Amino acid sequence: MNEYEEITELYDSIMRHKKAVITIPPFSSFVYSDKVRKPNVFYVSELPYCVTKIYFHLKYNMQVINNAVIYGRLCHQLLPNLAYECSCYNNAQFEVRVVYNYDKFIIHGYSDVVLKDSIDEWKFTDKSIINRDDNSDNNNNSNNNNNSNNGNNNRQINIINADSIIHKRNKITAYLMQANEYAYILNKPKYRVIHVYNNALNVYKGNTNDIWHNKLMNKIELIYNHFINDKIPDMPPEFKFECKNCPYLSICPNKINYNNNDDNQ
Repeated sequence: MNEYEEITELYDSIMRHKKAVITIPPFSSFVYSDKVRKPNVFYVSELPYCVTKIYFHLKYNMQVINNAVIYGRLCHQLLPNLAYECSCYNNAQFEVRVVYNYDKFIIHGYSDVVLKDSIDEWKFTDKSIINRDDNSDNNNNSNNNNNSNNGNNNRQINIINADSIIHKRNKITAYLMQANEYAYILNKPKYRVIHVYNNALNVYKGNTNDIWHNKLMNKIELIYNHFINDKIPDMPPEFKFECKNCPYLSICPNKINYNNNDDNQ
C-alpha cells in the first residue's frame, strides 16, 4: 500500500467513526466569541476569504456556526486519533498551534498535520461529511493531472500540481492559500491539501511561496485600517460562493448575485 492509499484508508476510517454521530439538520446561526476579539488578531483559516466578512466579524465579535463547521471539527478531531493506521504520519505532529507576529498584528491558527519538510491541510467538504452517500460517483475530476485507482472501495486518487492552478479563483484556491500560509509560518518548503470529495481523494501538492503570504498580510492591514476608522471596506468578496449563506448579506454593500453555478467560483 503506497502513501496515498494509506491516506485514503485513514479518510475511510474517519468516515466510519463519524457515522457514530447523529446527523443533525442544516442550520446557520450566530454565537458570540468567548471573549472580545482584539482588532489586531486574525486567524489563518479566515484570511483567504471575503474582506468585508472579516471586517464584520471584528465589528460585531461574531462567529458563524453551522452543521458543516461542526462536522468539520469532528473529522479533524478524529484525524490524530486514527492516524496510527497511516505509516506516512508516524513522525507527524497534529493540530499544531501556530502564532505569527507581523508588525502590530498577531495571526493564530492550527495546522492539521506537520511533517519534516511540509504540512498537510485536510479539507472535508459538505457533501463528503454530511449525509454522505458512500456509493456516490465522482464526476468532477476528469481533467486532473494524474490519477490512480485504489482497489479498496474503488476510490479514485488524484495527485495534482497546486502550482499549476494557483491562477484560478475558487474554493480550492482558498484551501491552497491557507495551507501555504501555515507552511510559510512554520518554515516548511512544501504543503499539501488533501481534499475529499464524493468518491475521490484529491491531493494538491504545492511549493510554499511569498506571493500568497504577502497578499494575506496586505489584506490584514486593509481590514484593520477600515476597522479603526469604522468604515466598511469597498471590496467585493474573494469568491462568488461566499455570498450564498453569508450572515451579513442584509447589511453588506458589496454583495453580489449568487446562483448554484457559482459554488466553485
